[in-house]
Amino acid sequence: MGGAFASPAVLALIVTSFPEGRERTRALGIYMGVITGGSSLGLVLGGVITEWLSWRWVLFINVPIGLAVVAIAPLFVGETPRLPGRFDLAGALTATAGVTALVYGFIRAAADGWGDPLALAAFGAAAVLLTLFVVTETRARQPITRLRLFTDVSRAGSFIARLLLIAGMFGVFFFLTQFLQKIMGFSPLRAGVAFLPMTFALFGVSRMAPRLMPRLGAKPLMIAGMLPAIASMAWLSRVTPATGYWSGIFGPMLLIGLGMGLVFVPLTTASLAGVPAADSGAASGVVNMLQLVGGALGLGVLVAVYGTAYTHAASHPPAALNPVAQSQYLVTYGIAAAFGFAAILNVCSLLVIITLIRTRKLAPASVPAPRPREETVAS
Repeated sequence: MGGAFASPAVLALIVTSFPEGRERTRALGIYMGVITGGSSLGLVLGGVITEWLSWRWVLFINVPIGLAVVAIAPLFVGETPRLPGRFDLAGALTATAGVTALVYGFIRAAADGWGDPLALAAFGAAAVLLTLFVVTETRARQPITRLRLFTDVSRAGSFIARLLLIAGMFGVFFFLTQFLQKIMGFSPLRAGVAFLPMTFALFGVSRMAPRLMPRLGAKPLMIAGMLPAIASMAWLSRVTPATGYWSGIFGPMLLIGLGMGLVFVPLTTASLAGVPAADSGAASGVVNMLQLVGGALGLGVLVAVYGTAYTHAASHPPAALNPVAQSQYLVTYGIAAAFGFAAILNVCSLLVIITLIRTRKLAPASVPAPRPREETVAS
């Protein structure tokens, strides 16, 4: 709930404080660098804290950080006027319940098979609830998701591409952590340090992306970033119990960092380009919502793929393997299948970018940043 309040507000402030063009792109580059770099760095710090202290400190460390943010933010972020509004409770409930049912359906199918009655019931409930959500949003006076944001083909394409991209990439952190610790025998600390190549590459390239966009254009930069991202997933889909870090993990991590660093800034720019000032808060909310839904839904789908592949491999186990080797084989087989499906999701994201997104090269900003409008910040 806290993230749902804070994240869209931060992105909305960036949109309203910087005019569309080079200034906003530079600001979004810093924003994405902090978001992606911080997320990746969290893997390293999580391993350090777990190894040296306890996993409980991974949760507690957020308390002093949160208190510091509460104390410092008012010094830099001005308060905005309050405006009356009506909360779209029906839209919030149907959207949340629909996505929850969809994710649960995939998780249930992974554990008990695709013919499981509860899994099928969850999929049916998700279809009904998400349909009700769309109907509700078309009739609500102040909808929680303004459907007019999806009428622009390029913006809608950027939304779809983001959903598919996050869905394919989120499972990397989960399954790669499992592989490093369960198959390769890494400690939590060593597993966290193993993610450093991706962290450095992602942060460094995301800071370069705003400089490359005016020269290359947003769409070519997105395509260029998707290629190493797809290659990294295809490479990881070849993992075996004998895979070594330097031969089979280090290279894909560099490719992931390179690809994501190139993609996220222009993709976010495309999602917010041409949005009316009054809709900037709503558009920022959609961008953040797609990241969260894509992560939850993607992990659910990839876990289902893992479970299906694991069950298939268990029904045809290789001969002459001791119990430990057989267990590692089954786990690796499922993880490789999940990475392969993630590559397919990334390919779909690339096709959406190529066919739907239309962008232009950035022109230098010639006017100062306008002051945020009251209705923009309130939204």
